[in-house]
Amino acid sequence: MGAGTTLSRDERRQILEAKESGLNVSAIARLLNRSRGVVHTFLKDPDGYHTTKIPGRPRKLSQTEQQRLLAAAASKELTAKELRDSLVLPISVGRIKGYLLGQNGHRSSITTGVEAPEPTQLLPTSASTRVVVSPSLPDQKVMVTKEPVGVCGIVTSWNFSLAMVTRKLGPCLAAGCTAVVKPSAKTPLSALALAKLAEEVGIPAGVINVVPSSHDKAAEVGEALTTSDDVRKIVFTGSTQVGKLLMQHSAASAKRISLELSGNAPFIVFEDADVGKALDGLMASKFRPTVQTCMHTNRIFIHEDIYDEFATKLVERVRKLKMGLPRDEAVHLGPLISSTAFQKTADLVDDAVKNGAKVLVGGKPDGHGKNFYEPTVLVNVDETMHVWSEEIIGPVIPLFEFSSEKEVLGMANEAKANLAGCFFSRDLARAWRVAAALECDAMGVNTCSIPNMQTRFGGVTQSGVGRGGSRLGLEEFQDTKMVYIGGLEE
Repeated sequence: MGAGTTLSRDERRQILEAKESGLNVSAIARLLNRSRGVVHTFLKDPDGYHTTKIPGRPRKLSQTEQQRLLAAAASKELTAKELRDSLVLPISVGRIKGYLLGQNGHRSSITTGVEAPEPTQLLPTSASTRVVVSPSLPDQKVMVTKEPVGVCGIVTSWNFSLAMVTRKLGPCLAAGCTAVVKPSAKTPLSALALAKLAEEVGIPAGVINVVPSSHDKAAEVGEALTTSDDVRKIVFTGSTQVGKLLMQHSAASAKRISLELSGNAPFIVFEDADVGKALDGLMASKFRPTVQTCMHTNRIFIHEDIYDEFATKLVERVRKLKMGLPRDEAVHLGPLISSTAFQKTADLVDDAVKNGAKVLVGGKPDGHGKNFYEPTVLVNVDETMHVWSEEIIGPVIPLFEFSSEKEVLGMANEAKANLAGCFFSRDLARAWRVAAALECDAMGVNTCSIPNMQTRFGGVTQSGVGRGGSRLGLEEFQDTKMVYIGGLEE
């Protein structure tokens, strides 16, 4: 199809009109359903979990479909964002919101703001890429193409039970792959609701497959995904311990793998920092949502010159946090996800106090009900305590004191899993030095608003493998093929 080929006026606006009328996803789904191999559907029966292979629907785009996609992409009347957003599966957040509140304990406003998928989380960009390059041989051209990896096994965590699915499923579908989604046994309902909506709007059977399981069957489902030769990629969000097991099992069939694992994020406030802005950043980062994320700040390092001032002002803010049931819009913190999470939080505080830490606020269960733990600030903490080395999935803020830039960098980088990090300083030269020296993937300088969908995100050291988000996130679900064409000058 030539570069000058155009569509009619109605055709140029077809995709946007489809969005306004509810989106003709049957046509879109046909474009998405191009994965090679077979799709696994997991069925539950009285004898337990087993797998049944059903044929996938592999096919290539027709010439007409290819021409229409190229023409639409070349149209000057649609911006890239308009074209991309018009392909988004219409999600009713209101219909899923109840599941999120009931499963995670996130308060209502946090649930809507954090879990509601942005359009780019579902279909971030066009997946088809062809670039022709000129090699060293004059009679030869090389064509570079991007092709779908194949069937993807997506295993997600409980803390963002919808967002974790959409962030992985979006680029997976956009690349042309099909997916088997294994949600956390703690929070399966939102993934099932998403699958139901996909079915209602016309996504063909076998494209999105959701496999809920009980806790005792979770390992069995994970093993089936990682050992199957038909599954070509594993995507996982969860603990480093489980991620390592999935990596080991996937190695037998040399699967592609993306892991977003545990974090022990440092938060550093230097003596020249704006204390007010640093406090704003800490409160936003630590207490989202109900302090149960791999991204929130765990180890808080405060320079000795401002340590007492910072601690006093932090306690004032923490005392204002309201705990309660998540459906109350005035509530800041709800319950922890489980009794296990509650007990681990209590044990971390007890260990710190036993070894010399002082509780400035909190430090005990809250009276609202089961699994509520008071937001807690600890001072006089050091590296001998468990709060130093363990990921804190609870409302506990340990304040570590430091005296120099060199000292705090050594302390921050001692962790094995720094998924993210933040620091505050007005010194531009220091900002460059510290950002370069900290071993983190996502780094906030005078901000904790990280990451976003426009940038890629992943782990370093033992906090993960691979990247999600942006163009790089899409490429995680693609194979690159080189096609060498000779005899062009004969």
